Amino acid sequence: MEYKWVVLTVTTVGIFMATLDSSIIVVGLPQVVSSLQTNLVEGVWFITIYRLMITVLLVGIGRMADLYGRVRLYNLGFAIFSLGSLLSGLSITAEMLLAFRLIQGVGAAFLFVNSVAIVTDAFAGSELGKGIGINQVAINAGTITGYTLSGVLIQLFTWRSIFLVNVPIGIFGTYWSRKRLKEISHPARGEKFDLPGAVTFSASITLLLLGLTLGNITDQLSLTLTGLSFLLMIIFVLAERRASFPVLDLSLFRNRLFTAGNIANLLSGL
Repeated sequence: MEYKWVVLTVTTVGIFMATLDSSIIVVGLPQVVSSLQTNLVEGVWFITIYRLMITVLLVGIGRMADLYGRVRLYNLGFAIFSLGSLLSGLSITAEMLLAFRLIQGVGAAFLFVNSVAIVTDAFAGSELGKGIGINQVAINAGTITGYTLSGVLIQLFTWRSIFLVNVPIGIFGTYWSRKRLKEISHPARGEKFDLPGAVTFSASITLLLLGLTLGNITDQLSLTLTGLSFLLMIIFVLAERRASFPVLDLSLFRNRLFTAGNIANLLSGL
């Protein structure tokens, strides 16, 4: 099989699984909450913490991939995701599930960020759009499949199966990825990771989500968290403008199509 198609199959499986687990718990949430003897408010965080990890780690992992290699981090993401899935399926308390969903979300973030980058390295010219398009179809398919598969698995087994189903696929995916993928792009040499930028961005997004979800927006705590989020985002922008090797090149936002696309994604997420 030609290498570019190997890349597409491996990355499509990874991105499909990562997206699947963003929605697969939604249908089974009442059973999870009942089994772990918690409440629905805490139960919602089983969903939120996973998606939060993907969002807050997006910029930092992207920069790490430039420095240490996209394939290396993708392989690591597959392993972390599989481990998080196994531990989530074995959780006996709500706190354990929350912690293990966080781990699973970290793994999913590595898969999400590096998937398109690896496809971009493997495909060239006019075929790049085809490669990215197929990869993106897997994202939508994963979301839709998650809702359906969740109900089927819970009816046949228990809620734990919605996490454990990932384990054999994840183990195979980790092995397959390590065996077949190769590093095409050369990691950057002599550059440093912008830790202040990565931390302030992640903290800003986390506080914003907390501010928007903890109670009514007029509540003092919500206003405080939201205000701190905007303050940290300002600090992030200032830090990136001064950084020699920023985690996010702010000059990209001079491109109107790039900016409009990101605004559209933000609005769709809300």
